[in-house]
Amino acid sequence: MKTLLTLICLMTMLYMPVYGGDAFCRGYEKGYAAGACYGDYYCLAPIPPICPIPDIGERSYIDGYNRGFVEGLYSE
Repeated sequence: MKTLLTLICLMTMLYMPVYGGDAFCRGYEKGYAAGACYGDYYCLAPIPPICPIPDIGERSYIDGYNRGFVEGLYSE
């Protein structure tokens, strides 16, 4: 059981990016700003929240952008 837990922790650490500059997070930040300012011509984009953990199958810039856009669109 301890070996299985260690293996799961190791796989999680390898899957998660060590730094915040990966493609998903960059897309999320740009998408959040675009969604928060959608339809406003003179909008000052808010600071996006911390990048969320990508769901299974979400790794690319476009995946992050789409998720950020939707969250930014419905933010206050």
